[in-house]
Amino acid sequence: MLRVEELSKSFAAPGGELKALDRVSLELEVGQCVGVVGESGAGKSTLARCILGVERPSGGRVLFEGHEVAALDRRERRCLWQRAQIIWQEPGLVLNPHQKVGRIVAEPLSNLTSLSRRERRVRVGELLEQVELEPALATRFPHQLSGGQAQRVCIARALAPGPRLLICDEPVSALDLPLQLKVMELLDSLRRELGLGLLLITHDLGIARRYCARVSIMLKGQVVEQGPAAELLNHPRHAYARQLLAATLRLPW
Repeated sequence: MLRVEELSKSFAAPGGELKALDRVSLELEVGQCVGVVGESGAGKSTLARCILGVERPSGGRVLFEGHEVAALDRRERRCLWQRAQIIWQEPGLVLNPHQKVGRIVAEPLSNLTSLSRRERRVRVGELLEQVELEPALATRFPHQLSGGQAQRVCIARALAPGPRLLICDEPVSALDLPLQLKVMELLDSLRRELGLGLLLITHDLGIARRYCARVSIMLKGQVVEQGPAAELLNHPRHAYARQLLAATLRLPW
């Protein structure tokens, strides 16, 4: 489904260039969850933006379902955004505080599908139920939601256009531990039920160990180690991977 080949991305910075990505490669198959693990500033979010075509790479390429993302024209990018969606870390930065939940979830349906207003309204109710929320929440504003409910609304919104790939950028780091587990279980259930590919960006090795088939560990824009999750996280070879593992709190994942 997704192939990232020798991807590099640099930004202009005082005194030269800042290299956010340096020859990053990874693959993700249909229905698979692949983890990208690293500390803040490792390049994980830049990788996500390049995959979605929001940032243009300085080198290398991203292939999604066989098509090179950077070569897509405007119409083709709209098709890409139907097929690939992102769930961000902080719902408060994503959900418009002046819009009700129903309108927030319906927005991708308005922009990326040809559904009628009535069909969109029905679909919003289905999407809320799919993420284990009451359809009645469609009439609420974001400030009336708990943190877990708000993140589920973000998931419903990402599911709206019927994507095949979900990029999850630290999707539970803003939640407390019990809610983290519930939201991750929901994402894993949706992956299996809908045959989604999940690219899970996280700094939490416990989450990666439980939910990912494969893991890539990033440091300063580079992938320093990657492989099957169980093998890599039980027997890391790179010093940074061992350091991450040693610092991981043993949580009930």
